[in-house]
Amino acid sequence: MTYSKWLKPAAYALLASALILPSAAYADAKQPKATGHITQVSGAGVTLQGGVDANSKGFQSVDLSKFKTKLNRDQSKKPTLSTQQGIAAADLGNHDPNSAIYIDLNTLYQNTMSAAGQQDWYFVYVPDASKLTALLPAMQTAGVNYDVHLFHMNDTTGALENEQYSAFGAGNDDQVSMVAQPGYYFLCVNSVQGFDATNPYLFEVVQSYGYDAAEPDDSFWQARAKTSDFSVTGNLDNVFDQDWIRFTPAANEYAKLTFDQLPTGSNYIVQVYSAGSNGTLNSLGYLPANAAGKLVFAGGTNYYLRVLSTGTVNPAQTYHLQISRQSSSIALNTINSDPNVSGYVNYYEGYKWRVQHWMTVNGTLRDADGQGIGNMPVSFAVGERLGTQSASGVTDANGNFSINLANMNPAAGDYMWYGPVSYHYYDIIPMVIGSGISSSSEQYSTTLYHYAYSIYHPF
Repeated sequence: MTYSKWLKPAAYALLASALILPSAAYADAKQPKATGHITQVSGAGVTLQGGVDANSKGFQSVDLSKFKTKLNRDQSKKPTLSTQQGIAAADLGNHDPNSAIYIDLNTLYQNTMSAAGQQDWYFVYVPDASKLTALLPAMQTAGVNYDVHLFHMNDTTGALENEQYSAFGAGNDDQVSMVAQPGYYFLCVNSVQGFDATNPYLFEVVQSYGYDAAEPDDSFWQARAKTSDFSVTGNLDNVFDQDWIRFTPAANEYAKLTFDQLPTGSNYIVQVYSAGSNGTLNSLGYLPANAAGKLVFAGGTNYYLRVLSTGTVNPAQTYHLQISRQSSSIALNTINSDPNVSGYVNYYEGYKWRVQHWMTVNGTLRDADGQGIGNMPVSFAVGERLGTQSASGVTDANGNFSINLANMNPAAGDYMWYGPVSYHYYDIIPMVIGSGISSSSEQYSTTLYHYAYSIYHPF
């Protein structure tokens, strides 16, 4: 039986970075081209719900003098989807650690809740060093939400220690892991919202070996933290294993996500989420095995990557997951302005675009592979003699932009050009174009002729 949490996507946005006048011209080397793209999926996000602390009722420890190591249970059935082994769907009174019911490892069980806010407690014995994964598939009953907590019991004091938990919102599976040494471990299934006395919840504690050094990282709350670009290897040690990473870039970043070097024939995927301000994870899509794609990450935002398998796993072989920043470049195509002024002209200072009362900047934002970057904020600023002005826009699907500054300040006329029939007076002003992902070295900088006026001369 395979459990999965299919989290769904939502939109995200970026703000353009600040522009600095003047700035160096763009120059960068080519980077390897991505072999795939982020596959977008549809649907709503998932709610993160803290739930009720499993120790909130004061159950901080187990009375060792009364601790029972095993209860009678039916072992005649094998766990399947249709006939669950062991615990019958009834209230067995196991609502605190001292009344916890013994369960076997790697065995699927069921039970029901009989009241809102109820806690059902179970315990397992782990005979050797290994990894434990506690599984609690989502209840399908509307308005019912349970979460799962896993503890280690201190053999000397009876204290329940090292609590790990998973507390997704209703309709989502919960899963949590723990690297275990020999001893007793307690599982609490906690009613966060409502209950269903008829339809049972399923639960299991899986034991596995050959786990990687990043474990435990099976839940959102156990995600490894990364604050800059990274390259990691890991493995999935059982079919339920999920590896979570939290990525929080310091600044806006256009990056390539690479997911490769996977076990032969595997069907691993990596899902990408952004954390919303309202306690949700918004899906940005996923990458299949041995693929790469490009994404925009907003500085200061928490992103979550989850590696899982949609089928089999091979714990003996690793996967590779990498986020690497991709450079971008801005190409200026044309600048339009007033009739009889607009154009690419040559005064004494060489060819430059000439503008007067308004200007429209047309260009393209591309990545290092020459691919247009769509839906990206782009801004430009001009340093007029009477002050700096700016305007912003957004690239189309091909990375093209057209940004208009409707009202420019008058030029002062600091420079003069002697023409065939008139003197042209103008300023030379700096302009810089940047995007929400442009570093200072990737902004486009140039200078313009800002036309002021002309005076006729007869000779």
